[in-house]
Amino acid sequence: MAKNRILSTLLSVMLLTPLIKVRAIEIPASKPRKGIEFDRNLNLRNYEVEQVEELIKVEFKKRKKIELEEQKKREIEEQKLENKKQYWKFEVSYYCGCYYCTQNGNLITASGEYAQEGVTIALPQDIPFGSKVHIDDVGDFIVQDRGGYIEYTYDEEGNLIMRADVYIENHDRALELGRHIESGYIIIN
Repeated sequence: MAKNRILSTLLSVMLLTPLIKVRAIEIPASKPRKGIEFDRNLNLRNYEVEQVEELIKVEFKKRKKIELEEQKKREIEEQKLENKKQYWKFEVSYYCGCYYCTQNGNLITASGEYAQEGVTIALPQDIPFGSKVHIDDVGDFIVQDRGGYIEYTYDEEGNLIMRADVYIENHDRALELGRHIESGYIIIN
């Protein structure tokens, strides 16, 4: 009974710690330790130690297999996300909630959400609301708005460019930031 308890404890400790070499040690009876009693007749036989080592190897292989499966799942999810990305060149402009920028002074977007700096972006009508947008050197946004000027255009080389209007709270800053071309991507919702 004591032998099984000790083997069980030894196995538990081994499974919770990194893989280590198991060996039997002799504990002198002359040095009792506080709170621990040792059975002087306990002799771990080599085959018992080998059984414990084999159990540890099996557990290590199981854990390694689980880790590899989880890593593969993460890679598949990353690939799925990468496949959803549509890369674009954006002609970025900025607007605020004033009457001049919105023609009505209303902060409610075409999707029904309140416009928020750092969140709201207006894209062409074929891009669904809720789609995520990343524009280099500008930020990450969610498509929540539309606009009469927000459409597709072409650059000097004839490449298709998507116009994007980024909501910010300050009109002077919107004018100051102006209009510029940036690369980025959309993840369609």
